[in-house]
Amino acid sequence: MLNHPFSRRLIINDNLDAGTQLPYIKRAQEEGYAVVVLNTNNNKDENGKLIEGSETPIKHAFSAWEQVVKKVK
Repeated sequence: MLNHPFSRRLIINDNLDAGTQLPYIKRAQEEGYAVVVLNTNNNKDENGKLIEGSETPIKHAFSAWEQVVKKVK
């Protein structure tokens, strides 16, 4: 996984709360919201082949919505 240099620097020099979305995710869960975290940059399998439905970040998000999120109550 590739982190933005700014985020990585914050995580190393400060803490996970400063360099990630974790505090926002925790708060949303505490407030009763369901949370979905997508890795829209993960679009290739272990052999380097593009994953169908995840060829681009936008396609990945739409695919995850249709295949997972939309089916959850």
